[in-house]
Amino acid sequence: MLKLNNLIHLSVATVVLLLLPGPDSYAQTGSETLAVPAAEINRTSNTTGLQHSPGATPTHWRRNSIKFSANLLMPGITYSFALNNHIALQANVYTSSFVYFTDDWIQLFGGWSGTSTAYTPEVRYYAMEGPRGPAGIYMGLYARYRHDEATGEFVNWGFIGPSTTDYSKAEMHSFGGGTVVGYQWIAKKGFTLDVFGGVGIMHDKTWTSENAYKHAPIVHNGFRPSGMGGCSLGYSF
Repeated sequence: MLKLNNLIHLSVATVVLLLLPGPDSYAQTGSETLAVPAAEINRTSNTTGLQHSPGATPTHWRRNSIKFSANLLMPGITYSFALNNHIALQANVYTSSFVYFTDDWIQLFGGWSGTSTAYTPEVRYYAMEGPRGPAGIYMGLYARYRHDEATGEFVNWGFIGPSTTDYSKAEMHSFGGGTVVGYQWIAKKGFTLDVFGGVGIMHDKTWTSENAYKHAPIVHNGFRPSGMGGCSLGYSF
């Protein structure tokens, strides 16, 4: 009878051991519980809305940039904001000063001096997806408003009578737009180089004072071809 009881206990213990999961099963269950799909990680970590190439290491994507024109004749400042991998909005302001002397031998002293200011909003499409921001070859459309203002001071020598001085003023408002193509490069630290060129058309409207000299440098009315070009240096962040 004792041997029978021992045999029954041994059989029950064997069945219990067979039903219990082994160490490998615990490890597999734990890994399945802690595992998070890669797609979910990418979805939650990508808060900028920008897509990275499969297998690429995510880097800081520089959406904003501030650039300064390297054109010494008409310096300016530009701010750019990237909507996504391919499209960026840009606005820039250019300004310059000029001096213009007439070629009239009677007016040996005097001439025109003035300023030019241009406001240019722009939209760009970048052909490639830059790893650090909008970079590479691009093309875009721009609109432009330009204001030129000049004042003249001229000494009329009187060979018979006294000499006189004339003061004149001219002002020109221009509206237009065109297309632009270029290439933008962004370094790992954010330093940015932008090289561009474009063509367009402008419409000028000029106002002059009653005694404005006929050789005023900015007198023009109507349509005319226009262009833009140069390079800018700046920083993207």
